[in-house]
Amino acid sequence: MWNSLILCGITFGCNIIKEGPVLYDSLDAWDNMVKANASRDSQYLCKPNLYWDAIFNHFKGIGCSVDMASNYWDAAHASNWISMGRDNYKAFDAAIFNRFKGIGRSADMAFNYWDAAHASNWTSMGRDNYKAFDATVEFFKQFDLIGPLIAVLMAGDYACAGKFDMPDAYTMGGYIKLISAGALGCMNLMGTVVGKGTKETCRMAFENLYCELDEQLTEAEKKRIGFSAIMLEHAMCKYYKSVKYDLF
Repeated sequence: MWNSLILCGITFGCNIIKEGPVLYDSLDAWDNMVKANASRDSQYLCKPNLYWDAIFNHFKGIGCSVDMASNYWDAAHASNWISMGRDNYKAFDAAIFNRFKGIGRSADMAFNYWDAAHASNWTSMGRDNYKAFDATVEFFKQFDLIGPLIAVLMAGDYACAGKFDMPDAYTMGGYIKLISAGALGCMNLMGTVVGKGTKETCRMAFENLYCELDEQLTEAEKKRIGFSAIMLEHAMCKYYKSVKYDLF
């Protein structure tokens, strides 16, 4: 959990990932690494505007920062999550408390998040139930400066690692609308969604594209590219940026 938050909340897209450690055993190990690289350009460790709209707009102009590491450490190691029961759920809520805003979304939601994070039947949950992917996104959104985009990326990592089933195309389309970033821009370029669209139009447009590609690609091609709703959303985002910044 701690290293997932560090990677997606602080160091994502930075050179430290290529040249230095990716995993940190303790907060001291992180602090020592930061001190060792103090003379480098600040963006070697963290790019505050990497997620731009997702961070700057969602959190009113405050971007990612190496200073968030201590908050992530406290949250990820609070009171031994595995041993916590319903009687002390408030401690769990405090661990994921959004200190940046100064208020929690709702203390009562801790029951739902606890149950979702520790459910034994994640892979069997259907769209009508509290889906594993949706539950994980909501869980990560409770951490400091983890907005919709980063939460979806982190949930996607867990899905790709086999922790639970991949989200279907219809579900992922809803997140494209929620994030309103590169994948939505790609839909605009394709003409399948006009402007910001609606949640339903984004869902249908993405699901139609996914089904078309699923039919046209061979099994060998899908295996080679790791075809999934998550992969397709990422690809659309990268394509939009390549067009926007004239990278071809």
